[in-house]
Amino acid sequence: MAVTSFNGRTGAVVPVSGDYDADKVSYKIDVAAPGAANRNCGSKFRERVSVKDFGAVLDGSTNDSAAFQNAYNYCSQNKISEIDVPSGIAWIDGPILMSGNPVTFIGQSPSYESGIGEGSWIKITRSNFQPFTITGEPSRGSGFRHFGIYQEHPGPAANWAPTNYPQVFLCQSMLGEFFLEDIFCSPVNRLISSISSGRLNLRGIKGQFFNGLCYITLSKDCCRISDIHSYCYWTQDQNVLSYTQKNLDLIVLARVDTPFIDEVFSIFSRSVLCTVIDVPADGGPSKILVGRIEGDFSKYTIWNRAAGTTIRASSVGGQGEDVTQPGMPLTDAYVIRNEGVGASILISMAQGQRYSKGCILNTGANSRIEIASSRWEDFNMGGTGAQLVEETSGSSNVFFAIPPQLINNNGAGLGVASCVSLLRNATATIAANEARAYDGPAGSPVSLRAIGTDANVDLVLGGKGTGYVRFGAYASGATTVSGYISVKDAAGTVRKLAVLT
Repeated sequence: MAVTSFNGRTGAVVPVSGDYDADKVSYKIDVAAPGAANRNCGSKFRERVSVKDFGAVLDGSTNDSAAFQNAYNYCSQNKISEIDVPSGIAWIDGPILMSGNPVTFIGQSPSYESGIGEGSWIKITRSNFQPFTITGEPSRGSGFRHFGIYQEHPGPAANWAPTNYPQVFLCQSMLGEFFLEDIFCSPVNRLISSISSGRLNLRGIKGQFFNGLCYITLSKDCCRISDIHSYCYWTQDQNVLSYTQKNLDLIVLARVDTPFIDEVFSIFSRSVLCTVIDVPADGGPSKILVGRIEGDFSKYTIWNRAAGTTIRASSVGGQGEDVTQPGMPLTDAYVIRNEGVGASILISMAQGQRYSKGCILNTGANSRIEIASSRWEDFNMGGTGAQLVEETSGSSNVFFAIPPQLINNNGAGLGVASCVSLLRNATATIAANEARAYDGPAGSPVSLRAIGTDANVDLVLGGKGTGYVRFGAYASGATTVSGYISVKDAAGTVRKLAVLT
């Protein structure tokens, strides 16, 4: 690069020290390059603004909060959309407010290590302030890309608990998208909360979390959460993992409409996806769309605590092993736990392994859980006779389109109160009345029953064409008529079948 003019002068006289206005300096990228144009140095510098242009040191021991704030203010005011953060450690020891025009901080992709590694890192060591706040409608479209985030926490020990840091990022009343992409947290207590904002976009988030990845409420538009990997990067100490099995709710949704969630894996968590109603007047989440979600060594993969929630999922899996007792299950763990009244959970494929009782618990009245294809292994490990499905809602609300595969279930069945298959009227309209087949544990009968909205519903059994309905084999011998069973013939006329003893 060659300087071609300074303060309007050309020639060989170029100052070498002092403070000068870059707008008064021109250059060529290469004087020998064909077509190389004279450009203004100030304009060139402003093409890519760096936090170092505002004094960031990035040595991990100098507070770079002011540099980040000033860099943001400058870019927001001048409508510059990106700020570079070179490799290094930015110690953020004061609050940063993003409330102007959208700006994206762009770092260098972090290495996945136990603590701070290569790339661009944000380091936080105090829990009494909110590090990043994104607020106001103009700020929508802001984000962070390619960063590692580190918080100081106590070393592993008995009865371990993390430092109670607030969320790293708080989106509040911004009415538009904020995104995090390629973020590695090692470790982080809580990453982000989104309140009265929309289109939160989280993708490529990995790390060890202690209390949560994200909390979303009053979301006015579709959020997207994808490619999430919650793992014990910072430590595999049993005391720490025991804490997260009891406290980590990875994704928490309160009042939010139509969030898209896919490719989520979490290990050693209390729940992977948790729904709640924090403020009754606000209501809970609705139309949750889930692709693939997996909870390993986790108490619940899906924990619905909100009334009226609707969840549609492609693939849901869980494994309920207790980290403090290798090979043994957590107490009262389930792949799916529904407490929400009037909830609807529809799943294409489900799988669970290693549970002390069953794999599905439904306590929500007037709810409905439908599963198409499923495989369940190593449940009822406590030997209590628990069934695959536990119903306490007062009615049978769990249905399987295909009989599930049960492996090493210690003698347990699907559940006395649970429908093993759903037979629906194959017409264009939704059936008001249904036939349901029910299983039972050893020593109990199975049954086929008619249910529905009508007060009285006939159950019709018929063969195909001229085929007959068959019963058990006939045994000859002395018989006595002990009673009659009323049935209807094909024409609907009531007849009586004699009961012989």
